[in-house]
Amino acid sequence: MSVRALTLRATVGTAASADTGSTSPDAHQLVGPLHPGLRPQGHSHDTIRLGEDPVHGAVLGGLEVAEVRAVSRLLDLLAGAAAPLRVTTLASACGLPVARVRQIVRALEDAGLTGARPDALAGDCGLSAWTLARLRAGDEQPLHDRSASTVAQRRSGARVVIDGRGPLTGLLARLLGAAGVDRIRMGWYASAGEDHDRDSPDPTLVISVGTRLPFARSRDWWERGVVHLPVLAHAASADIGPLLVPGAGPCLTCVHLGLPGSDPRLTSASWNLLGDAQHELVQAEPSLAGLVSGTVAMLALGVIDAHPPPVGIRWHTALPLPSLATSRHEVHPHCDLAGHRPVNAAPDGPGATMT
Repeated sequence: MSVRALTLRATVGTAASADTGSTSPDAHQLVGPLHPGLRPQGHSHDTIRLGEDPVHGAVLGGLEVAEVRAVSRLLDLLAGAAAPLRVTTLASACGLPVARVRQIVRALEDAGLTGARPDALAGDCGLSAWTLARLRAGDEQPLHDRSASTVAQRRSGARVVIDGRGPLTGLLARLLGAAGVDRIRMGWYASAGEDHDRDSPDPTLVISVGTRLPFARSRDWWERGVVHLPVLAHAASADIGPLLVPGAGPCLTCVHLGLPGSDPRLTSASWNLLGDAQHELVQAEPSLAGLVSGTVAMLALGVIDAHPPPVGIRWHTALPLPSLATSRHEVHPHCDLAGHRPVNAAPDGPGATMT
């Protein structure tokens, strides 16, 4: 992915000759700090790079040679600010005309690179990186009715169930916990415990980890309106997803019926808990388990952060090389579960490109 280029128009004056003060109505406007990870990282004769990340970074171009150092100083101030700063203050500190500072600030704001910096994210590399990634991902697509507005608030208020037996469930729980998800129920028959916990609301997301797909449990979650993500794991390979959103796209029975060699006469009522193999220990090769747990955690955080992965997409990975292949599943015409809507009628999230 190429780094974004922000090109400024011709300067309205030179740093040496223009007045840094102004009496215009917007001369005292406040400018929010640059988002985390966008500190200037060097420059050429007429450009300045913001951030080191090739995905989230940007390059500010259209500068004059004489103003590059002053603009770099301006960007340093915005990157290190803990609160909004006045345009006039920035102009005075950098030796740039107020009009030029406004022009630069407008380009940064239009690109979504500035804004209020929530205290909950200050100094936290993980949440800062995700906050910036969500800004680049486009509009939110919440799967739950929540009032939380920041990444940190959504994660602290989420309830995630990780149903499975084996080291992979522990790896996944640790990753989600480190990402700020506070309420995680994990372990063998964890989802069964949810069924008997009448005082708690339905979980934000259920993740099932097993050697077979959880058809019977998936049917129950679908009927309850619970979003769930199946993970089918073996010693040397794993299949992740698709994310199952009740009422949007395929269910797990649709996925099964769409696989080569499946029996089209099978219905959702054919599945039972014994067939789910919930009691079986999942043993994945350690390096594969690391890749799978990281992938599942990223998809789960997408659900929680209101930027879910696309409906109907399944990810496959296997030894010996790290790669993710994707396949797309549609609502199957022979599926008997109610509440289906075709995939193309459901909102797609980031990452819909097939590989």
